[in-house]
Amino acid sequence: MFFAMWNGEEIARSLKCIIVENRLYFPPNSVRFGALRATGGSSQCYWKGGAASYFDVLAADKINPGAAWTYTETAPIARPIENWIAFWQGIESRWIGEGEGRPRVLEHATPSVAKALGVKEVQWRPGLEIPGLEDEFTGYRIASPPSLVEIYVENGAYDRATLLEMARSRAGAVARYSNVCVASGRPPLGYIAVWGSAFPSKGALVALSVGQSVLDLESAPEIVSADSQTGR
Repeated sequence: MFFAMWNGEEIARSLKCIIVENRLYFPPNSVRFGALRATGGSSQCYWKGGAASYFDVLAADKINPGAAWTYTETAPIARPIENWIAFWQGIESRWIGEGEGRPRVLEHATPSVAKALGVKEVQWRPGLEIPGLEDEFTGYRIASPPSLVEIYVENGAYDRATLLEMARSRAGAVARYSNVCVASGRPPLGYIAVWGSAFPSKGALVALSVGQSVLDLESAPEIVSADSQTGR
């Protein structure tokens, strides 16, 4: 059985889940009654179509703001996950029990940064051992140029100003790690943060191609150095 668990409580369970971008989607009738509460915020995905709507997750008198989402309308390619529920922000979604769960795999379009770089293969939600990025990394890794891509959305949990500060902090962590890589003879590791499914600007791609940490979240790319001092 596939379960979604948080704060010691079951949020959802199902024998049938769909995996897309390494994220499990649960059927709407598999979610425990009262576990979700509609919240503000939405985000666009250029290939799924429509807008994602967000929910707070409630468990054991705790609230995980904006930790679940659904697409109530989708493009034909994403129709199988229409109205299905996915989770993040510390909510554990996995198979529990004998054997191995085999979710249906929904093929996805190439994400925006990878597409702009001509990269066809990405690794979603890679495990990282980078100081400052100990939390779940919900973006993806690309092999060339060696880079991490993180996607930021306003989902009811954080406002845009808070997300910008989070992005700067995480970009600084990658920049410090990249310096260690270079000092030990390994290639630098780049980082880019983008809003939703927006395509990156030319300047941000140039910075990424040489292993810099760059935020493409405002009107001009913002380079983040190892000491977290920024420049444009």
